[in-house]
Order: sequence, then structure tokens, then C-alpha cells
Amino acid sequence: MGKRDLVFAILVMAALIASAPIANAGVNVLLLPDGPGAGVDSLVGALELAGHSVVVGPIEYTWDGTNPSTSGFDVVVHLNGKTWATALPVVGQQALVDFVRFGGGYVGGQWNGFEAATGLLVDMDDLVLQLWPYPDNCVECSMTWTVVPGMGDHPMLVRIPESFTFDAGAHDAGPLVDFEEYPSTVLMTSLADGPAVTIREFKNGRIVAFSVAANFSSELTLQDLNIQQLYVNAVSWAASAPATIEGLMELVDALEGSGALNKGRANALMSKLDAAARQIERGNLKAAENQMCAFTNLVEAWIRTGVLTEEQGDPLLEFAYEIIDGL
Repeated sequence: MGKRDLVFAILVMAALIASAPIANAGVNVLLLPDGPGAGVDSLVGALELAGHSVVVGPIEYTWDGTNPSTSGFDVVVHLNGKTWATALPVVGQQALVDFVRFGGGYVGGQWNGFEAATGLLVDMDDLVLQLWPYPDNCVECSMTWTVVPGMGDHPMLVRIPESFTFDAGAHDAGPLVDFEEYPSTVLMTSLADGPAVTIREFKNGRIVAFSVAANFSSELTLQDLNIQQLYVNAVSWAASAPATIEGLMELVDALEGSGALNKGRANALMSKLDAAARQIERGNLKAAENQMCAFTNLVEAWIRTGVLTEEQGDPLLEFAYEIIDGL
């Protein structure tokens, strides 16, 4: 290969890299589709091109939390455009809430807001960030989204222009849900200044909501490069929730509440987490690490002896090791 050919090849490779969606490698995605079609295929292709691993599950309203389970996945992407008239089974809704509560990411959109507002979606309130109807309620329409001033540096908006227009299969920038705890943040707005891209950090997980109902009557939305980039960014951001001692305490509380741990064992774990938190506040990071290691030793011992199953104990260990790594 001559020097000019080599330079040309390098420039072509650089252009391909620059145009590819940006992402954190290694994110495992469960995609719950609203039916087969070019839109779903395009989204899967964009996520995989960005380095994500995608498993396409069953039609969303047939998913019950076990077919497949969320085990092994970092983020669930839930499409609900074509299937607006039938909600997820309640057990599926509860599975998604638990998934996020214990550190998973959830990416949703319309018509979740419609189903919640009309009583179809009854047990997923913490994951539905906006309702229905209005403003910017339309079908097969041209829609423009604009970055909220001051939000342009958010990782959700990497490679997203300040404003862009796309073909929406359907759209509704319904009213934002007012959460007393863990409030939402709007990153982009629609033409009538309704919430278009909204995020929320809830318990140990993260949620992203889009006001578009992709695939409702057109497959074009998910073929738009800016929309694809938003989904790629959403998956990366939702999978990156930091582990905290408070979040680990939430997991211990859940195990006690389910009966997997009795009060004495739960208190034994909590005392070590309390001690680690106090040491961190005092700046004694080595002492905090020692307390966290005592926590992991106890959990590992209980897994070996059958007090906890691996499914129950592994999330505790994963959170604890991430906290230790951050000390």
C-alpha cells in the first residue's frame, strides 16, 4: 500500500469512528419491542454498532419478568408505540421497578404516559416520568427537540445537536410527573416546550423517558440518526449509576423484607455499612475499606453455607466491590 493509500485509509477509518454512536462498551441490553419492523431492526443495529450487546425479548405486553428475566442485563429498553392498547402484565411492571431499584437502567417512552394516565399501567409509577395528553400530541408528524439551556454538557446529549427535527411516528410531550423524592430532570424540550427527553435517578438505578411513541404508525423515528444516538447515550448513562453505601443498605433492607435475611443477620451487615459510612465522613478511607471487606467476607460466608443464594448475595458483593474500588 502506498503512502497516499495509507493516508486515505486512515482518514476513512477516522470518519467511520467519528460517525459511529458513542457508548460504554460491554453494556448488556434487554430490548422489549412493540413488534417486528424496520424501526426495531435499526435501533438494534445502532446499539450494537456502538458496542452494546442486545437481546430482543418478546412483544412488550407479553413479558412477565421471566421470559427472559433481567438477570445479566444492565439496561432494559422498552418500546411501547404500536402496543399502546395493552399494558405490560403487572408482574412485568413490578419486575422492572425492582430492576431499577436495585441498580438497573430503564429506557422508556410514549405510550407509557398514556397507559398510566388511562389506568392501563398501574404498578410502574416510579418509572413513568411524564403522562398524557399534550402538548405536541400528533401522529406521523415532523417534530423538533431542543436542548434545555445549561444541559448541553450532560452525557445523555453527547453528539446531539442543540436542536434537531425528525419524523415522529407519534408524539406527546405530556406533563411531567412531580416526584417528591428523586425528582426528574428535563434535558430537551419539544416545540411547545413540553418535556421531550427526561431523566431520573431512582434508588440505585436510572431512568430515561422520551416523549416520542416510536413505531406507532411509522417506522421512521428509530431510523433517525439523532434518535439512535439518544438511545445509545441513554443506554450508556442508565448503565452507569454509581454504587453507594445508601444503595447497598437498600439491598440489605430488601433481603430482610423478603425473609431471605433475619433481623439479626441484616443488622450485622448494616452495622458494617454504618461504620464504613462514618469512616468515609471522617476521611479514614482505609478504615472504611476494612469495614467494607468485613461486609463482603460475611456475605461470601453466607453464600458458601447456604444462608444466601448466589442470586441473593451476588448483587451485594458487586455493589460492595464497586464501593471499595472507589475509595
